Amino acid sequence: MGDVPYPKTWTHARILTEPHAGPVVRRLPEEALMRCTTCEQAERRPVRRSKLIERGSVVIVVRDVPMEECPACGTRWLSPDTARTLDQLRPLLETAGEGATVTRSWNDLAPAA
Repeated sequence: MGDVPYPKTWTHARILTEPHAGPVVRRLPEEALMRCTTCEQAERRPVRRSKLIERGSVVIVVRDVPMEECPACGTRWLSPDTARTLDQLRPLLETAGEGATVTRSWNDLAPAA
């Protein structure tokens, strides 16, 4: 079985089965995984930015949140672990008073590594 041409948008491993060889995992080059999926013009870069969370008139600002950002179009991605940590702020959205603005630092929220 020859090489399979992958579309530029695939960012996951594709499992192929070759006769008598068992499953084979073929991956895109590492640099292709970091390409911006929105504009495809630049590589995603790790950055720390403020993240705004709103519900009704309650606003929570979390400073220094780790994320990836495309320098060309500005699209941002959160890792699953980062998103789970930010989800822990939901109870605060519901208990904060009308029109409240709450500020937190990422270092106070993230579990120690």
